Amino acid sequence: MGYNLSYGKLPDDRLSPDNSSAPNATAGSLGSAAHNEFTTIVLPVLYLIIFLASILLNGLAVWIFFHIRNKTSFIFYLKNIVVADLLMTLTFPFKIIQDSQLGPWHFNSFLCRYTTVLFYANMYTTIVFLGLISIDRYLKVVKPFGDSRMYSITFTKVLSACVWVVMAFLALPNLILTNGYPTRRNIDDCLKLKSPLGLQWHTAVIYINTCTFVVVLVVLIGCYIAISRSEPQLSTWALPSVRTTVTLCPRAFNRAKSATQNTNRSRERAATTVNEHGKAGQTDAQDAPALRHRARRMRLLKFSFRKCQGLLGKMKK
Repeated sequence: MGYNLSYGKLPDDRLSPDNSSAPNATAGSLGSAAHNEFTTIVLPVLYLIIFLASILLNGLAVWIFFHIRNKTSFIFYLKNIVVADLLMTLTFPFKIIQDSQLGPWHFNSFLCRYTTVLFYANMYTTIVFLGLISIDRYLKVVKPFGDSRMYSITFTKVLSACVWVVMAFLALPNLILTNGYPTRRNIDDCLKLKSPLGLQWHTAVIYINTCTFVVVLVVLIGCYIAISRSEPQLSTWALPSVRTTVTLCPRAFNRAKSATQNTNRSRERAATTVNEHGKAGQTDAQDAPALRHRARRMRLLKFSFRKCQGLLGKMKK
């Protein structure tokens, strides 16, 4: 009995019928059978349900978001998250085949080299974009009048491309360095299929991804705490600004419209006078200052109207 507890279970052919470890062996075999049923039946069914729901929802999200123009950074980040989630979802069928033991014995080598790398790369890509969305919300709410370059869609596209490039740079070596020859002894452990350099890179990527997760978590908490604290302050100054903007923008638009109409009427009268009396030089000399003044006024009012629209757009974001 002490031997079995110290060094593990003896083989069944060496156990006598009267040996007291027979109940332990029976319990162990029952536990192993239950574990096998869970991993080969329950888990594949759960993965299948998640896969079908994710394909349906992500497909709908792709159809919706890619019919929306990239007007804001928030929408563009959401599009990147949808793409990353969809790519991550496409790895589930391979996991279902592996857990249900429907594939050949060497199928796990393909899973270790390609599917697992793609899954985790897209998972951490989604995490990074969630952090960028929280930063974007913080800047739009707490500091709405900051550096305009950070609010531009061009800056958002460049930053998103950098995120994809960095994640691909971290994932590709894991894919390339998982180049061990699969055998029945090493097929169940992905680390045994990696080269020595691949093991080192795998360890480094684990540390990088863990730090990324912690940093994004801290950024999420910090940004939304700052947003919640700034709401009372925003209500004291933003609401009068919104009221003023809502009041002035229609007035600016109406003035620009009336100035445009008056300018057009003046031009029509000038043209009519030229056609009827043939006094083009005299008419132009009389009406030119007024036309120039109205044109300048019209340009100024249109500029003010565009500024009001931009301010309203920032307030809505």
